[in-house]
Amino acid sequence: SSTGTAYVLWMAAWDDAAQDDENFRWTQAVADELQPYTSACYLNECDLERRPDRVRLCFPAAKRERLRTIASRYDPTGLLPPAFDLFPAGTS
Repeated sequence: SSTGTAYVLWMAAWDDAAQDDENFRWTQAVADELQPYTSACYLNECDLERRPDRVRLCFPAAKRERLRTIASRYDPTGLLPPAFDLFPAGTS
């Protein structure tokens, strides 16, 4: 890992949509258990729709501010949909 002593990746997959709630609860519980040992996150492996708080672990505050500046320059009207609003001011 570039930010810690180890890199841990865990994923879950299932076929039955009826199991969504149960499996989302399970994956949330695992993430919560790992949180004390987490120093950073890889953006592409985060479910930021369910856990927008994780964006702070993907980018340090200074990088998030730089990305906000870039977004305001190149997407001033908010053309990108809200799901791509990964750096709202409240997540610093």
